[in-house]
Amino acid sequence: MLRVCDVMTAWPVAVGPDHSVTQARHLAETWGVHHLMVTSDDLLVGVICLCDLADRSDGDPVERHMQSPFVFVSPGASVDAAAETMVLQGVGCLPVLDESGRLAGLVTRRDLRHAGALPGSLGFDACAACGETHGLARPARGGAVVFCCECIERAHSSSDHAVTTLGGSD
Repeated sequence: MLRVCDVMTAWPVAVGPDHSVTQARHLAETWGVHHLMVTSDDLLVGVICLCDLADRSDGDPVERHMQSPFVFVSPGASVDAAAETMVLQGVGCLPVLDESGRLAGLVTRRDLRHAGALPGSLGFDACAACGETHGLARPARGGAVVFCCECIERAHSSSDHAVTTLGGSD
């Protein structure tokens, strides 16, 4: 059985809660990552991704936009259990916390796809409309198909109320 510790990033990039949005974006770009762990005094206090920072004021502190509380997984969990948690919670990454609650790593949707635990299917772990894998949200009424926040917003703000058919022309 493949475990989270076998596929996770052992040294995720961290930022402090008082760092600015600009500093967080720069750190993510410098390290080529999409997700940042928000730590204070060596404790994980939140999670933030570049999607959370989009259209935010450059001077805002990261803590204003981070996800907290957050969903996490243990290093010994199976990749299948991590994938199920990720899909059910609608998140793109899971911090990995050891038995003492310390940050041990990070597992992302991409890690789980590479491990074969996520299929990379439209509507499952990618937006059913555009294929985006970040900023996914389940419909408010508990539907099973996922869409990205941008497509949901576009659908809600559409003034012409046009009907869009996904996946075919019939």
